[in-house]
Amino acid sequence: MDNTALIELQELLVGATITAIEKPERSEDECIAVFQAERDDKVFSFRLHATDLGSWIGGEKVKTGGRFLYVNADDMVEDIKNHCYMLDYDEEVGPIDIQPLDDIKIKAIGFKCTRTGREWWTGLTAIKASKKLLGKLVTPEERQAFAKELIKECF
Repeated sequence: MDNTALIELQELLVGATITAIEKPERSEDECIAVFQAERDDKVFSFRLHATDLGSWIGGEKVKTGGRFLYVNADDMVEDIKNHCYMLDYDEEVGPIDIQPLDDIKIKAIGFKCTRTGREWWTGLTAIKASKKLLGKLVTPEERQAFAKELIKECF
């Protein structure tokens, strides 16, 4: 049996105080719980996923400047896509639209679903570490084009 997820969970929680355990946003997902914890005056969160094939940690975020930023920018993109997949087109509500955001104070960029108000944020260092996103989100125009591309991939 592979203990990688258990070792990763141990590394995340040693010396931390769990401040909240919440139900996942969607019951269809493999996520079984969302944890929020504190260690050394830093607040962080992550999701614990499990299936009959194993368990894993995903969506790790660190609170910075009042926002939870994804540690891994690729996790943020996957969460945006998953959010869009779960929304059906509704003519009364209108189409799904993702808008780019930025927060210069904390050097972060984000995206917002205009239908649900849900936001996703990540730091510039996480984007630089992503081979998929590096160089794609530099200008506001590139972020807008990327947001439109995300929606196209979902439908």
